Amino acid sequence: MTPFLFLQALRQLTFVEEHYWIRGTIFVLSVVCLFLAAALCILFPAVELRPIRDGTYNVGVVDVQLPVVFALDLLNKCNPEVVGKKETNGFVSVRILYPTRDAPGSVPYLDPKLAKLICAQLMKLGAPPPLKEFGWILHTWCLHNLPIRRNATPVDDETVPLVIFSHGLMGNANIYSHQGMSLASKGSCVLMINHSDGSSPIVEQQDGSIMHYNEEIIQLFKDKKEEVYKGKQNIDSLEAHMHFRGYIVSLLNLSIFVINLILLFDCNTY
Repeated sequence: MTPFLFLQALRQLTFVEEHYWIRGTIFVLSVVCLFLAAALCILFPAVELRPIRDGTYNVGVVDVQLPVVFALDLLNKCNPEVVGKKETNGFVSVRILYPTRDAPGSVPYLDPKLAKLICAQLMKLGAPPPLKEFGWILHTWCLHNLPIRRNATPVDDETVPLVIFSHGLMGNANIYSHQGMSLASKGSCVLMINHSDGSSPIVEQQDGSIMHYNEEIIQLFKDKKEEVYKGKQNIDSLEAHMHFRGYIVSLLNLSIFVINLILLFDCNTY
């Protein structure tokens, strides 16, 4: 709306009033600005984070790098440093949302350090060609806060189920935090994993470096080369198992709570 307001200010100048063609041009440009503003509001609406009203608990959050052992069949294709190895130790970025009785706090919806990069990358990957470079269109995503408390005290008088949440392609754990809040407010510990295989727009790694979206990895999905995942899932300790990227299952060593049920949830499937 800034260009529209600027054009309306120009209309008040004396020399503009004296020239019909200038006034006509300003009118046409003003209409175009209003049309573009309406179109952008429809195509890229502001994030609306409604409060969780039907939960029993408030929600706590921690963002951590969990140590894991990676199977390298898939990673070998894009990382020559690990060719010839069968597995390697590493870290996976996760967000853990869990029930607490502490008072609600306030945590940014997107990590302030990465928010602009995430918005720019999402526009580059998902927007129509004329808009791919306009990451600022998603600026409103950077303005919201979640009513959760960082490092809150977990409930300790009962066991809770563990929900492992796998975000959709070109997403990340932060973007789906509201869904995780809903589950956590009802008594579940929600382990939200940032994909570390190149399918997420932006992932901060344990050493502080940034992993970007990798088109070569996504091409494997498009080509339906599902054999790269065979034998990578350990389902012996799961009571319920939905579609999930296999090597992440090694995160089952989480020990914040006494766990009596494990559910895997993948946004690509549901």
